[in-house]
Amino acid sequence: AEPAPMYSGPSFVFVGDIVVAPEWRGAGLGRRLLEAAREWGRQVGAGEIRAGVLATNPAGRAFWERQGATDFSVTVAIPLEAAGGPADTRR
Repeated sequence: AEPAPMYSGPSFVFVGDIVVAPEWRGAGLGRRLLEAAREWGRQVGAGEIRAGVLATNPAGRAFWERQGATDFSVTVAIPLEAAGGPADTRR
C-alpha cells in the first residue's frame, strides 16, 4: 500500500532549533547556521529541510518565512485539567 500523501515525497532533514543569543540576533548568524544545515542536507541526499516553530514565536516564524519556508503541517494542543480538577466530568 502507498503511504498517505503527507508521508510521501522527498526525504528531509529536521532542524530542531536554531538559537542565537539575543545580543547577536540580526547579524546573519541564524541564516549562516541554516545554510550549514542546507549543505549537510544536500550531502545526505535530502530533498528539503523541515523545522518546528511555535505559533507563539512570531520572530521565529518570520525568520523561517524569510528563508523561503512555507507551512507544512499544523500541530494543535488541548490543555488537560488534572484528574479530579474542574474539568473532570466523570462524577
